[in-house]
Amino acid sequence: MAFDMYIGKYHESIGDEDEYILSMIRGSESEFPQLSKVSLNYYGDLTFTPVEASALVHELMKLSSQNRQSNTAMKLLILRLASFFSIAVQTNQEVNCAGD
Repeated sequence: MAFDMYIGKYHESIGDEDEYILSMIRGSESEFPQLSKVSLNYYGDLTFTPVEASALVHELMKLSSQNRQSNTAMKLLILRLASFFSIAVQTNQEVNCAGD
């Protein structure tokens, strides 16, 4: 199952193999409110405003900096997701999400 995200013609997803990133914020939900929102709505529909997408980019960078010893796959996942959400910020578009 995947959490699919769309910004106009752009598509990204958080697949089964990527879900671990959401477990990394457990216990720190107040520090990562937008990532927590993804976690809570993983199997449902969700929309992020450009402002919330900007917050997601910052939360992903914070998660990366708190896990400096993380493996390459996690770093690439964070970069991929941050790059995707930055499109919403740059184009001032909403991110529409749908979970399986």
